Amino acid sequence: MPEEELLTFLAGKSRNRISDLSKTSELLRKAARDSYRLDKCMYEPLSISLASSFNCIHAYQKEIKLIEQAIEKCINGMNPNALLILQSIPGIGPIWASGILSEIGDITVFHSSDALAKYAGLYWPKGDSEISLLRTTKCRKPEIPIFALSWRSGKQRQEAHP
Repeated sequence: MPEEELLTFLAGKSRNRISDLSKTSELLRKAARDSYRLDKCMYEPLSISLASSFNCIHAYQKEIKLIEQAIEKCINGMNPNALLILQSIPGIGPIWASGILSEIGDITVFHSSDALAKYAGLYWPKGDSEISLLRTTKCRKPEIPIFALSWRSGKQRQEAHP
C-alpha cells in the first residue's frame, strides 16, 4: 500500500485523533514486516478455536440478555413507578435501576432527599450538582455509593465520547 494511501486510511479510521500519522504508519509497516505467516496446517485449528471463542461470546451475550430481561420483569412487578423514575435519569437502565431499588427499597420511608443521601453515604455539596461520598464509615449501604460512582464515571465517559 502506498504511503499516502495508508496515511489517508489511518486518518479516516482514527477520525484524525492520531497526532503523528507518519510515525504510526511506520510502526504499522514494521509490525507487518516483522510478523510471520502461520504454517498451513495451523489454519484449520486456529479457525476452529476462534469460531469456538466467538460462539461462547455469543452464547454469553444471549444469557446476559435473558438475565437482564428477568431482572427487569421482576423489578417492574415490584415497583414500576420507581423504576420508570430512575430510568428517566440519563445513563441508568433497568439493571442499574433495579440494583438501586433493591438497596434502597421504598423511597417513601425517607422524609427528605438528605435522609436518603445520608442512608446511602452520599452528599451534595452546596451549589454543586455532583455527587460526592461522605467521608465517614457510617454508610449503611456501601453498595449505593458504588452505584453512584460507577454511574457518574460512565456518564463522564459518555460525555467525553458522544
